[in-house]
Amino acid sequence: MSIDYDYYSNIYRGNIIPCENFAKSICKAEYYIDGLIFGRDTAGFEESVKLAACNIAELLYLDETRQGISAENVDGYSVSYRGNDIEKSIADAAEIYLASSGLLYAGAGE
Repeated sequence: MSIDYDYYSNIYRGNIIPCENFAKSICKAEYYIDGLIFGRDTAGFEESVKLAACNIAELLYLDETRQGISAENVDGYSVSYRGNDIEKSIADAAEIYLASSGLLYAGAGE
């Protein structure tokens, strides 16, 4: 799967990840996708997989730029850090585009 910034900005219509940060975010997203679909062949679902990867890339970029911070309070200086819910968020981000593809099915007997 090869997703470039042109695809991200013109097809997916993304505007969160700056061009200079895109390669890193999409690379990580592609690895997550591969794990979520258990390395299955994506024939027939290429577009859905690319859209899911863009969605995950945005999530990863935002998570990295926030450095795990989920909430801040300036006056009383309170900072809350997110737990390990990023994995759940990634799965949810992929499911938006891949739910009906069967690629996310982890069971036996395909």
